Amino acid sequence: MPSSVIGLSFKEVFSEYRALNSAFSSALDGNIEKCTVEINEVIFEVTFTPSILENGEVNEIQGLALDVTDHVKGKESLNEAKKLAENASEMKQSFVANMSHEIRTPMNAIIGFANLLNETSLTLIQKEFVQAINVSGENLHNLVNNILDFSKIEAGKLIIDKEDFIVDDIIQNVCKVLEGKAKDKKIKLDYSIDSQVPRIVKGDKTRLYQILINLVGNAIKFTHVGGVFINITIKSKVDDAIYIDFEVQDTGVGIPENKQELIFENFMQTEVGGEAHYGGTGLGLTIVQDLLELMDGSIVVKSEEQKGTSFTFDIPFGYADDIVIDTIKKKGLTIDYDRLKGKRILLAEDNMMNQKLVIMYLKQFDLLIDLAETGLQAVKAVKSNDYDLILMDVQMPDMDGIEATQVIRNIETTRKQAVPIIAMTAHAFKKEIEKCLEAGMTSHVSKPINKEDFIELIYKLIFSNSVISQPISKYIERDIPFVDLSYLRDMSEGNDIFVQQMISLFRNDYPVLITEMKKAFDEKNWRKLSKVAHKYRSPTVIMGMKSVSELAKEIEYNDFSKGNFTEIESLIIQIERQSSEAIDYIQSNF
Repeated sequence: MPSSVIGLSFKEVFSEYRALNSAFSSALDGNIEKCTVEINEVIFEVTFTPSILENGEVNEIQGLALDVTDHVKGKESLNEAKKLAENASEMKQSFVANMSHEIRTPMNAIIGFANLLNETSLTLIQKEFVQAINVSGENLHNLVNNILDFSKIEAGKLIIDKEDFIVDDIIQNVCKVLEGKAKDKKIKLDYSIDSQVPRIVKGDKTRLYQILINLVGNAIKFTHVGGVFINITIKSKVDDAIYIDFEVQDTGVGIPENKQELIFENFMQTEVGGEAHYGGTGLGLTIVQDLLELMDGSIVVKSEEQKGTSFTFDIPFGYADDIVIDTIKKKGLTIDYDRLKGKRILLAEDNMMNQKLVIMYLKQFDLLIDLAETGLQAVKAVKSNDYDLILMDVQMPDMDGIEATQVIRNIETTRKQAVPIIAMTAHAFKKEIEKCLEAGMTSHVSKPINKEDFIELIYKLIFSNSVISQPISKYIERDIPFVDLSYLRDMSEGNDIFVQQMISLFRNDYPVLITEMKKAFDEKNWRKLSKVAHKYRSPTVIMGMKSVSELAKEIEYNDFSKGNFTEIESLIIQIERQSSEAIDYIQSNF
């Protein structure tokens, strides 16, 4: 009732609303104040305006209360809707990523076994069946990659990198990957690069490769006579950027004029040449256009039915750093490996199989090799001896490779401080590589080691004072399941006795490591379990046991805080079973 507030002060009436009272008190001091208050589920925006006399005293206060309930609630609804949309987008991205991973696992097995089957004695019709499986597997692989990339682009999570690379290498790699398809169709695949195009530029080589793979792959698909040609020229130079034109031209069936504007739309497939049986997701050209937009590039298409199609896209690239140009130029020089004779190297590695593999390979160059099995031993060895180079495993007992490197870089002797250190790790992730370089390591190789790149990097670091901040190693992906000893045979230069020694070493070691995994699991010592799983990965990679290596990787990088212990236990059981089967398979076949 109105009479209930007569005779009461403002603060007494609104005692429970602190913000309102605070604003009123400030108005009494002569200030114009605003505040928002909710009374009986109605939201008011209140303004207090004081009336001030000539002597500066406040005569009265005028209060204006506006009902802003609808406005505030509407804003809250919008914020809530935005959060829901963002959560839905993240869930979709996570789902697509997980599904892509799940699809790849059986797909790799299908392709791997098909490759193994193709190496056996087959009839002509059986070979055709295997080839059909491989083609379908490759199509499925491209489909999964396209969907994953489309999802990343849509979510704004695809990052464009900028690094120095050789243009010729990218074009040659595209042609190598697709030349088999061109030969199968008995058409030509060739390229030309104008002499004015810089050999080395700065940009995202991975995305350039992806764009070309999509365009050239499409061109081959729709070409039955003639060929596909890649032409590369300079479009223009603007300040610090050079715009390069890439033309992918074919003599295929062409695209109808009324369909040319539609081909870049999501999931759009156009009937060409009166046919619509070419397959695909309809995402390839969409992703090409999206990638080019992210790279500040553009694309145009010209086509005439039954005469062919030309896609021309341009991308701005930066100029390569001078030190990189010098390094790449030197890469083409003949290396005098006799200069390595007598050079002293420290190998800091705790895994016996990795030790034997690296020592066996380096011994052929007459290098002197000392061995340290812990980070502490490595530091002690460096303090006592002068080395020309150090090979440093990242994860070791007592002191890991990162800590050991930091200690070595702080040794007072200048020669010891400056010794080149190569990180050796199963981690091929960019963050891990950066972590190694930030710790003071000179460069990085990932396991399993590509032996040509490995010895070339050792040579360059021993006979050069420059620091190679970007790794030049290659991580060899092997999709052949179960066991593939080709890497071990390649590293051992066909030395069957050495191969048998490594097999015997693995046969003796793997039960011990699996027992350690089980013990760590029973004791809920998750840090130890992760380290043992990492330790187990190296020998399984050397033995070509891709499936087992992936299982161990899942344990190593598992987020144990999620409490998915049943899943972890299952992974350990699978590792033990598959390792046992692998040994049985090796003993029966090698």
